[in-house]
Order: sequence, then C-alpha cells, then structure tokens
Amino acid sequence: MNMKIEKISVVDQTIEWLKEYIEENQLKEGDRMPTEQEVCHMCGIGRSTVREAYQMMQALKITESVRGK
Repeated sequence: MNMKIEKISVVDQTIEWLKEYIEENQLKEGDRMPTEQEVCHMCGIGRSTVREAYQMMQALKITESVRGK
C-alpha cells in the first residue's frame, strides 16, 4: 500500500490559522490584524515564523501591510 504523508510547515499552519482568524472575526478590508507579537503569544510560535507567514500572505494578496498602522 502506498500512502503519501504530507508535512505541513509551521509557516503554512500559521497562514491557515490567520485565515481562520480573519473569517471567525469577520475582518473586512482595512481592519487590523493581530500584531506579530500577539500571534506569537496566541500560537506559541516564534516571531520569524509569524513574520514569514505575514510576508507570504502579502505576496498572495491576502493581506496588505501599511506602515505605522
């Protein structure tokens, strides 16, 4: 029997968590996302992982970052 086991990276898991957060909190365009530090505390992961997840979400046009906001 051939069974393919897929590994899901922590970054990918974080992206999925953030997508669920957006949906559950019914965030609309312009609403604030949790800060990197807040996500670190909520998920128990490192800041570099959260930063990479946010960068990937921006690249995929899921979120947009505005400095100072």
